[in-house]
Amino acid sequence: MMMRHTQAALAERPHPLLRWGMALLAALTLGATAAGAQQQDKDRKRDDIPAAYRPPPGMCRIWIEDVPPAQQPASTDCATAVRNRPENGRVVFGDDYASKKSDDKAPVKGFSGGGKGWEDVLKGVKKKKP
Repeated sequence: MMMRHTQAALAERPHPLLRWGMALLAALTLGATAAGAQQQDKDRKRDDIPAAYRPPPGMCRIWIEDVPPAQQPASTDCATAVRNRPENGRVVFGDDYASKKSDDKAPVKGFSGGGKGWEDVLKGVKKKKP
């Protein structure tokens, strides 16, 4: 009689792999939800800074939460902004707001852009005779 009771109890318990699978599924669901919430928070924070108060490209600005835009600290170099960021502030990078157009890039110093192709380079190379 004791054996039947034990077999019945075992039959009612879920398989250990099923329990682990359910735990893994719950963890993945929570992780995906948290990542989505962080992205939304990042997008919201990026959009809450008026264009007139964004730092220029190559500069940064400390943005303190719950402080009006006109009372925020001035733009500074990024190393100083990162070093001096208060607990209730964040560093806004001017490059995040810079234009992403390819024609806005400064030319590379000493590069004319009209270089030779591989075929032209190889024409000038003398072949070794066997």
